Amino acid sequence: MKNKFIFKDKNFIEGLKNGIAKDKDWNRINLEFKKVKGWYEIVSPKDIIDKVVMIENDLFWIDENKEEIDVSKESIKGIEGIGNFKNLKRLFMVFTFMNTLTGEIAELKKLEYLYLQDTNIKKIPDALFNLKNLKELYITNSKIKKISDNIRKLKNLKILDLSYNFIKKIPNSIWDLNKLTKLYLHNNDIKVLPKSIWNLKKLQLLALNENKINKLPNSIWNLENLRFLDLSYNYLKELPNSIIKLKKLKYLNLSYNKFKDIPAVLNCHLSLEELEIYWNPLQD
Repeated sequence: MKNKFIFKDKNFIEGLKNGIAKDKDWNRINLEFKKVKGWYEIVSPKDIIDKVVMIENDLFWIDENKEEIDVSKESIKGIEGIGNFKNLKRLFMVFTFMNTLTGEIAELKKLEYLYLQDTNIKKIPDALFNLKNLKELYITNSKIKKISDNIRKLKNLKILDLSYNFIKKIPNSIWDLNKLTKLYLHNNDIKVLPKSIWNLKKLQLLALNENKINKLPNSIWNLENLRFLDLSYNYLKELPNSIIKLKKLKYLNLSYNKFKDIPAVLNCHLSLEELEIYWNPLQD
């Protein structure tokens, strides 16, 4: 990544020269450093220290214009110092195994894209709900059990992915996310859908597969722009007749449910292009 370097010995100076400050005359700067737990840390000159932040074992040049950082790596425990990047728009953290997010995340006022995967996070931290410009939020394959009502504060969200967690309930406040176009809640423990979820008028994709859902609310017809609906691997036995009103629906997956018959209402669904209903106890 641009402006990023890792150092384990004194050769990291070459990383400084080649990676983060081509506009500086490094030959005139006397860098002093100390060894800390096998890593080298700059201790002088002061003007260099003030412009460098360490996130775990990676060193980043504090660039006010920096728009993207990727700190994806195994065993990272925190991202202290991330608040220094005031103009950051995209932050990636994959295979981090963090337990929580630092409150500094709230300082990233311009952040639009946050991707967290394979973490030990059990709760979406309150600080995250201050990211009013966030458009895409991914917290997948983690340990989240509950979605806070404060999710409603992320009013600019267009994509929300909380798949592969342990979520049992969707809060009614989710309907306030009226700009959502894609919602991924698959591979959780959801049993009941709130009526409010169907008020997401701009939603085009809804993935609810691999949950424990046994019934859909009649208000499903409100999803007037829905094109993709995955309900596979649930406990559904029937569909509400109102599903016929989903005029733009192109793909519907009902596989691995409890249907004994193909729902008759689907015979009248003219827009549907692909229907999957495999591995149901269909009667001949």
